[in-house]
Amino acid sequence: MSNQYEFLSTLKEGDTVIHKWGSVHDFYAIRTVAKVTKTQVVLDNEKRFRKNDGVEVGSNYSRILEANKSNLAIIDRKEEQKRRTIKARQIAGTRFDLLSEAALDAIQAIIDSELAPTPNTC
Repeated sequence: MSNQYEFLSTLKEGDTVIHKWGSVHDFYAIRTVAKVTKTQVVLDNEKRFRKNDGVEVGSNYSRILEANKSNLAIIDRKEEQKRRTIKARQIAGTRFDLLSEAALDAIQAIIDSELAPTPNTC
């Protein structure tokens, strides 16, 4: 079984990593390694991370992760969830009482089709 920090020892300039930060909510960014020293990894945004555990120097809420398929898929899902949440908040603020009945019927049809139970396929 490989160590979760093993990838840090193989990083070189130009490699892609994931920068994760936040204490309550996690935020992610795809970054490029700008420089690697004996003890640190420096990203293209000039942030420095310890090479032994990937934690940002001077911060406990920021670290680098391996840019593997699993981690990238997690980021994609979180970004999609964030976009959906923003859109839902925008829709929630809509003055539906100002819309025509035809527009409301169309909206209701979309909602019904999206929330309709799907049959079990076993």
